[in-house]
Amino acid sequence: MKRTLTSLLAALGLAFALPAHMGQIDAPFEASVQRIEAAMTAAGYPLEKILDVGLTIRNRGYEFPPLYLMMFQPDANLRSAVLEDPRVGTLVPVTVAVMAGPEGRTLFTVVDWASFAPYFDLSAAAEVKTELAFARIYGALRTLSPLQFVPLPIPGALRAPYVGGKVTATNDLEEAILLTETGYQDRNMNVVGRTDFGGVFQLWLCSAEIARDFFGNMFPIASRAPCRAVVWKRGDEVYMVASDPAINPQKVDPKAFPPSLMQSFMQVLEMNGGVLEDLGIGR
Repeated sequence: MKRTLTSLLAALGLAFALPAHMGQIDAPFEASVQRIEAAMTAAGYPLEKILDVGLTIRNRGYEFPPLYLMMFQPDANLRSAVLEDPRVGTLVPVTVAVMAGPEGRTLFTVVDWASFAPYFDLSAAAEVKTELAFARIYGALRTLSPLQFVPLPIPGALRAPYVGGKVTATNDLEEAILLTETGYQDRNMNVVGRTDFGGVFQLWLCSAEIARDFFGNMFPIASRAPCRAVVWKRGDEVYMVASDPAINPQKVDPKAFPPSLMQSFMQVLEMNGGVLEDLGIGR
């Protein structure tokens, strides 16, 4: 299994990847999607929404394989983690990204919680509950395929999966949400979903052009898609964090990756920087 999946990754031309787990199902794409939904539902994570990213990219005139982002409803443990540290909302609800692979196989990927857990501030009890939730998710997916851990093969490059902080442009929560939404839309990111965790508000954001470059070259990053912006208020202060590629750009050799990928990578960094500036968030 490991050798076969590795050869598939090579065939797809993945440039680099983020910490994630990957598996493959020896079945056509739609049948595999149904199996993933059934396994996750049985584990207590019903499907919330499917984003057909592959179709969106193809509608822009590009060739691209079928690719779904399957968003699964968080259980009580994951919802509690987001309420305790809203930055967890950059990884929750959990995405299982599914893509048609070579020879009738289907690839899927899900985020590796353990790699990013140190970047969040959860109580010991919440940490245990969150780990158990992800263990159930991985267990459900292992009923379909062995999972292979895909690390970030750039030493010392991993960083927090979010950027943001205290909003100083306004102390009004609704205005901060609006500024976040319009800030990303003005930079060609579409809002494709919303979640209210109960005082913690989340926007799902996506760009077909960026998705094509990222997912075509580093499919495992789809485990953290769509990009998410999370806005909340504590006391009199409003905060916002947004998904970050989690790669330190100073550690990346631009000559080692396709120019379009590096362009999209820098575009995301600049986009986040612009929205943070709009909100008065220092970096």
